[in-house]
Amino acid sequence: ILIKLVCIIYINIGIMAWKKMGRIASLESSELRATTHMQGPVAIVLGNAIRIYFSARGCTGKSYPAYVDVDRSDPRRVIQIHEQPVLSFGHPGTFDDEGIMPACAIFVGDALRLYYSGWNRRTTIPYHNTTGVATSYDNGNTFQRSFDGPILDRTPDEPYMAVTPWVMQEGDNWRMWYVSGVSWPK
Repeated sequence: ILIKLVCIIYINIGIMAWKKMGRIASLESSELRATTHMQGPVAIVLGNAIRIYFSARGCTGKSYPAYVDVDRSDPRRVIQIHEQPVLSFGHPGTFDDEGIMPACAIFVGDALRLYYSGWNRRTTIPYHNTTGVATSYDNGNTFQRSFDGPILDRTPDEPYMAVTPWVMQEGDNWRMWYVSGVSWPK
């Protein structure tokens, strides 16, 4: 698929220093999962921990969101890996009935919003993705989808996908950057 990235790139100019830490966590083989990778990490600070949401693949190949907590002062120290899904798949026929991949987590008051990519398999193309949102009221341990449908989908100008958003609030304004598909090459 040809993808158009709709975003602004922020260059590190000394405001935040980045330090390469190497691998901080990995998954062991499990009856729950078909793979050991942790795809699409999304980090958020929770007190003395950094919670990293990721997507794992179940034995049926469906992606589901889980998380790992690491020590905020030493991210190489894993506190816990929570490999159970934090959000269930959508009802059959909805945009996220065959896969969920976290993309962005942001606190809005006491609630934590998780913006995510929902997956469906297709017959003429491998998959279809759209964007959903779910909310947690228990500090990010579980989420409930806000709607059965997506909040961002294909448009006349972006007819293939609208997915993997990054969302931020600036005062009263909300901004979203996302990936858009512009063709499926043969």
